[in-house]
Amino acid sequence: MAAARSDEFDARFRLVDDPADVPVYGTSLAQLLDTALDSDGDITHLETGRLDQLDRLTG
Repeated sequence: MAAARSDEFDARFRLVDDPADVPVYGTSLAQLLDTALDSDGDITHLETGRLDQLDRLTG
């Protein structure tokens, strides 16, 4: 059943950027917004990884 869901997801969505270029933030939206307001929009220090790293963990 999981393979069917994965195929369905792949058919409906596609990545437009390289996963290695997509940051992952391991915090809440509220924390991201608060930090962005406090640091003139710079939230890079909240980055916990890259999207391609998550794919390796589940693959």
